[in-house]
Amino acid sequence: MELDQSTPDRVNAKENLKLLTDPEIIQYIENQSEEIQKGYYQMLSFTEFHIGQAKALFENNPEEALEYFEKSLEDDYKGYAFPENISYKKAVIAYFSNDVDSLESYVDLDARGNNPKILASMLKGLQERGSPNYKEDYHI
Repeated sequence: MELDQSTPDRVNAKENLKLLTDPEIIQYIENQSEEIQKGYYQMLSFTEFHIGQAKALFENNPEEALEYFEKSLEDDYKGYAFPENISYKKAVIAYFSNDVDSLESYVDLDARGNNPKILASMLKGLQERGSPNYKEDYHI
């Protein structure tokens, strides 16, 4: 596995997902401790999220991106992700669902790094255009 953010297009995420969803890997993980399983789901969620970003940014496929963001959120729950990660993903899902009210409720979340600025940019874009455009709004 390679770090999936090593290239802007997240090309490594696709290969990582193949490995993480290999039936033999899944069977192996199912027989491991809870801590190992949590780590697996955290990595799976991280990978799915970055594939969703690639679908939105480079493949202009917001519908498929949304599917990956939703899978990522499901796996966050299995991996006991930090609450701010879960909130951020819910906000991104709200953005792709064109749900201004829900997105608005997440803009001030207590998150790390640039996520609050990114959410504010996404909210502004959604309010101005009435529809998502991740390529335009995913910036600070």
